[in-house]
Amino acid sequence: MEMTKGQKFKVAFLSLTAGIFAFIMVKGLFEVDLSDSAQVTKLALKGLVTAVVVGALLGAMNMYMGIFPFKQRNK
Repeated sequence: MEMTKGQKFKVAFLSLTAGIFAFIMVKGLFEVDLSDSAQVTKLALKGLVTAVVVGALLGAMNMYMGIFPFKQRNK
């Protein structure tokens, strides 16, 4: 059974967004002062916006071009 375009987008978007957000947060936590909540909030918002935008672009690319080859489970 072939994945629909919506399923391809959802799988790519969710996995990429989570990975990119985690990377930005871990990388950024080494660079910011954790006692300053404004810096931590700015880092979290920057990571979230970046992850959502990149995830949406790559999810759309996967939806139409099938870039990421996700294996199907046989049901």
